[in-house]
Amino acid sequence: MKPRPRIRKFFKWGGLVLSVLVLTVWLGSAYVYWAFVDCQKFGATAMCGYLLISVYDGALPWAPSSFQYGPVVTKRMVWWGVFSVSSVGTVFNIPLWPFVALSLATTAAAWRMDIIARRKSRLGKCPACGYDRTGLAPAAPCPECNAKA
Repeated sequence: MKPRPRIRKFFKWGGLVLSVLVLTVWLGSAYVYWAFVDCQKFGATAMCGYLLISVYDGALPWAPSSFQYGPVVTKRMVWWGVFSVSSVGTVFNIPLWPFVALSLATTAAAWRMDIIARRKSRLGKCPACGYDRTGLAPAAPCPECNAKA
């Protein structure tokens, strides 16, 4: 298996930027409440706040039409998505923490794989299969998996 430093570098640094962005949105949604209300075009209301994203299929009388700043008081954190139908309309709440966990886990895996590959090359082992390359020419392919050095 040939190492792919460009792809690994993209996932390492791109994942880090994405993780910081998603974490900022998640933590910021506990302080800033944002809503988009446009029932004439889309017939829906989308809100981000309370550590989740809420989508309603109609206009809510209490929904703001712009940004609102200030601490958002919640009774408890929503751990799973909630789908409900009420007299106001259909409500779907999506918590933001799974997106944070997924981006952090994939970024951590990319960084870990890079650290392992770097450690193998520093110890004189094949980066693809881990075969001990001591005594071989630096440009010689690996005798075990035929990967380039």
